[in-house]
Amino acid sequence: MTDNSFTILAGWFLDGSGESKGQNVLIKVSNGIVNETLGAGRDHETSRKNHSFIDLSDCTVIPALVDSHVHLCLSGTRDKTVRQFQLNAPYAALEPAMRTHLNSYLLQGILGIRDGGDYGAHCLRFRMNDQSSFSSKVILRSAGRAWHAPGRYGRLLGRSPGGGISLGEALSRCAEPCDHLKIINSGTVSLKELGSPGKPQFGIDEIKYAVGIAHSRGLKVMVHANGEIPTSAAIEAGCDTIEHGFFAGKGNLERMAERQIFWIPTLFAMEALSMEQAQGSKEKEIALQSLKHQMEQVALANELGVPMALGSDSGSIGVDHGTSLGEEMRLFMEAGVAPEKIIHFAASNGARVLGVETYMGTLRSGMPSNILALPGSPSEIIREFSHKEKRLITSTSCR
Repeated sequence: MTDNSFTILAGWFLDGSGESKGQNVLIKVSNGIVNETLGAGRDHETSRKNHSFIDLSDCTVIPALVDSHVHLCLSGTRDKTVRQFQLNAPYAALEPAMRTHLNSYLLQGILGIRDGGDYGAHCLRFRMNDQSSFSSKVILRSAGRAWHAPGRYGRLLGRSPGGGISLGEALSRCAEPCDHLKIINSGTVSLKELGSPGKPQFGIDEIKYAVGIAHSRGLKVMVHANGEIPTSAAIEAGCDTIEHGFFAGKGNLERMAERQIFWIPTLFAMEALSMEQAQGSKEKEIALQSLKHQMEQVALANELGVPMALGSDSGSIGVDHGTSLGEEMRLFMEAGVAPEKIIHFAASNGARVLGVETYMGTLRSGMPSNILALPGSPSEIIREFSHKEKRLITSTSCR
């Protein structure tokens, strides 16, 4: 068997652990696996003489990333006609767009994608049917169709139990496949009144029963929740992740830290929404205040030890697939989170949320070599991630 070995010299190295591994680090790779990493001055000259030496001394080297919250069949377009069409479009009309979106992630060094559901389970169908070259490079998981209460927010993302039956009963009868369960337990963030997401869609007992069914089937549960009461209900019910979590409150963040429940704050979606509002309008002011409050919650969650992952909510208005994860990273840094922690959240924690932590997320010894390099220091690449040139070296290819 041919030995496909090479050595990388990284100007800066963030291995996904949450700690900086310093500057001028050698990363030795053999047959798609990271063998070892060596600190500054160790074996550098010997390695340079090797014909399989990759000099990335002007780059920060990180693991390939995961976007932990997207809606693959929807686009971030601001065109109202297109957005309206997407509300009821058939699979055949959306399949080419999903393929394009998938490529957009690959170009940004994002190899893991967690879809939050759509009304027709189009993304799940795409994931199950896709046999393109992308499917061997990008890991896609989808909720299929999410669950929301009758008459409440969520039609675009799924369906309600209907027929007067409970969420748990509907779920126990449901034979539709999914990679994880999505429950919508609040509305969206109001732009009419600051911090008013409305009442919970389901009670704690309903969600707890649904979580039990999902866990018995080996499925993780993601819950869309904004506001203290909807978020608290999801936490007490034993969910695996809180999606959005605007105005969740300190008490809920403390409980999430204690129980190690993952949080995906989706900052950029709110920034993008604020850009759509008229200058000087009440709606714009509330959107900006909501974003500021969410960034303060991120800073607090980081101090408390809440496990966070980064999700762009791509497919929302103004939130494009691929590039928007970089904008999410930028906002995390503006919230005071260190670059090494941001990469930990976007790589290692994202892989854990997606359930692929044995394949990607860190670049420790023995892990597949899913490596991303960008020119500049850690702070520079976070600040300008979406616009930076990228080099992706995967365990199966180098491009």
